[in-house]
Amino acid sequence: GYCLGCRRTREEIERWPQMSADEQRELLRRLAARQLDASGDD
Repeated sequence: GYCLGCRRTREEIERWPQMSADEQRELLRRLAARQLDASGDD
């Protein structure tokens, strides 16, 4: 599941401090898409 606030998985939250800046930017890009998917009409 995802955090309802940030839409990250537990693994993504735990790994964030060890991620490079490029990895963090890529995750933020994926989170934006994840948020759009979550707000769509199902």
